Amino acid sequence: MKRLIVILILFCLAFIPAQPIHLMWNCANPEGIVVIETGRVIPEGETFEVIGNEIINADGSSYWQVEDGTVNADFICEAR
Repeated sequence: MKRLIVILILFCLAFIPAQPIHLMWNCANPEGIVVIETGRVIPEGETFEVIGNEIINADGSSYWQVEDGTVNADFICEAR
């Protein structure tokens, strides 16, 4: 019975869509972009991955989810 439950859970998880990954870069912030939660700095010109889509707050500010936290969406360009 336990084995059946585990199989059913794994089967259901297979159909949960993964968040899209986008390659972005710090295109205009010479001081670097700071990851809010960890303090890591992404230097100007460096590429990095963001997870999901841009999140826009009610006040109009926006941010992106990265592997180790979130970053402000200002000064970020899509890498091509």
